[in-house]
Amino acid sequence: TSIGGGTVTHPTLESPGIAAVTPSYNWMGDTALPVSVTAPRGSHVTAELGGKRITLTPTLYVPYTGKYMKEVYTGSFTVSAPNGQITDLGTVKFTSTYGGKTYTAESANIRVRGEGAYLPIEVISNDTELKLAHDSWYYDDYTVQSAGMRENAISLSSGMYKLRCGGYVYEDEVRELDETVLETAQIKSAVMESDKEYTYFRITVNENVPINTYMENGEFCVTLYNVNTGTAPKASFAKNPLFTEVRGEVSTKAQSYKYFFRLITTKTARSFLNGKTPKHSPIRINR
Repeated sequence: TSIGGGTVTHPTLESPGIAAVTPSYNWMGDTALPVSVTAPRGSHVTAELGGKRITLTPTLYVPYTGKYMKEVYTGSFTVSAPNGQITDLGTVKFTSTYGGKTYTAESANIRVRGEGAYLPIEVISNDTELKLAHDSWYYDDYTVQSAGMRENAISLSSGMYKLRCGGYVYEDEVRELDETVLETAQIKSAVMESDKEYTYFRITVNENVPINTYMENGEFCVTLYNVNTGTAPKASFAKNPLFTEVRGEVSTKAQSYKYFFRLITTKTARSFLNGKTPKHSPIRINR
């Protein structure tokens, strides 16, 4: 195609069949399921899920400048499940008709989460990333999680679960927990201890909950998610070379509690952030 004296090349496909579909990863959600098919322009494309069939709409409208001009067809299913239940709908069945021939393909598995339903998951290995978003930068993310961390997933798309605490984990780095109900966790104790070599802050919780740590305004903060904030204990303090005090605070995020450690000086804070105080910096979460 010639535009303003220049040339625009439109992509073509190698065959008259279906080149790609979405969702191509397992999916779980609670409202609308977007679907798409990549196939030649001029195809008639439908999608079927749970007994419902829809016709997909072309989006590119490229000119016919060659054989099998690429087109992307899109549509959306309205999905729902009974309250408190997760319904497995199987796969989306796609059908494309082109030049008198019919081609088929399937999506990844589709599940629908009813209101109040959760899917418990468990982290498999230590140092598992808990992402702020699907495409967030590593250094903007939550603290890496330990093996055994358990949390309720509220959705699944593009290979990542979204968790109730707001973070995302990769599907292949966790396992689903069948017939498991994760209740709000109880913080049993929060104790600081210090000796000649180490300073410990031991938090005992009856569930391996998600955590996050960060530095702000000269304080080191530990956040615990999905805990009973009404029964969170006051933290004990022990004389140590890093902190002058420790305090607890209910987070603005629901079912989250924070412990703040006031660093002795700004220099101590910089050293702490740069990992130059290895002997006196462990934070241990006991479950």
